[in-house]
Amino acid sequence: MADKGNNQIVLESKMLFSELGYFTAKAQEKRDRFSEEIIAAMSLKIEIEALVTARNNLDQVARAKIDKARQWLNQKTDEFKTEEDSHENKGRNITMPISSNSKLNFFQGGTEQLVNTALGISEDTLPGSWNPMP
Repeated sequence: MADKGNNQIVLESKMLFSELGYFTAKAQEKRDRFSEEIIAAMSLKIEIEALVTARNNLDQVARAKIDKARQWLNQKTDEFKTEEDSHENKGRNITMPISSNSKLNFFQGGTEQLVNTALGISEDTLPGSWNPMP
């Protein structure tokens, strides 16, 4: 009977060790799967961090290019304004020397000459000085 009891204990022990082996294998499988998931997550995190760093670097490069373009545009605008002011001053110098008493005044003599030419009238046919602007 002792043999029978020992055999049953050995048999139960083998079954328990088998179950323990099964649960250990399942736990190892889960651990391996979680390890793979952890490794994949860590690798994804590293990849995302690298992409964020690369994006930040590109943003800095883009900002630098935009700043450079803005500086160039401001420079060209300033040059254009300076050139425009220069042309305006030259234009004023050309038109300003004509005195208001002169018959060549733009609003008086120029208009008179234009109207006379358009109408085919010469100064000889008009009595006195003709002034279209009162």
